Amino acid sequence: MSQWNAKDLVAQAEACRALLRRLPGVYAAGPRFDENGELSEIHVLASLARNPKQVVRDVQSALFAAYGIEVDHRIVSVAQLPENPLAEEDGEELESPPVSAAAPVPDIRLAVAGIDSRLTLGEYAATVRLSYCGQVFEGVARCRDTAIQRDRAPAQATIEAVNAFLGVEAYALLEVKRTLLWGEPVALTALELIAGSEPRVLIGAALQGHNPPLGIVHSTLDALNRSLSRVRRVEEQIF
Repeated sequence: MSQWNAKDLVAQAEACRALLRRLPGVYAAGPRFDENGELSEIHVLASLARNPKQVVRDVQSALFAAYGIEVDHRIVSVAQLPENPLAEEDGEELESPPVSAAAPVPDIRLAVAGIDSRLTLGEYAATVRLSYCGQVFEGVARCRDTAIQRDRAPAQATIEAVNAFLGVEAYALLEVKRTLLWGEPVALTALELIAGSEPRVLIGAALQGHNPPLGIVHSTLDALNRSLSRVRRVEEQIF
């Protein structure tokens, strides 16, 4: 848990609320603080699209990645509704049920086909290859040879490969962090889905194991894989 200055609680609460509302399927969020200025409760109103445990994990990952706050899952309460009751208040139209059931959109999952890194004259380069239905899409990211930039490079290369697969710049990298969960090294990646009318923050996590760059690639894919089918369908409709 993280403790904040009491005079900043209102601003911090609004920042947390705004961040959590950008998570997939979240209609509203209400963080609460105790008299010591410590985050004590988080109430989330979400859709039925995701498992409540996944919503809680998204909340934990988002607050940790954005603000370095470790949240105990026991303080997060999730209520779920089939429709957004706040949509009309926000000036949004509630989605009408389809007249006829549409064919389900195939679930797209990109697989890691390879990852390479190279250091030349102080420049670090990461190359990531992703495969889908026999096709390979490659992304390359170059950066200065520093610890922070070396962690960002595999994630950025993964995003470049995904954008190549989509044929459009759909995702942007926000942050990459390493942490420990139950003594296991974990990579956390925060992305922004920039395709569509409303940008959204996506959070992914993966064990790093004995290959930290590969763990970062997997955490990046964990963040975006769930949205790939929808993004690709939208782009196909546009073009």
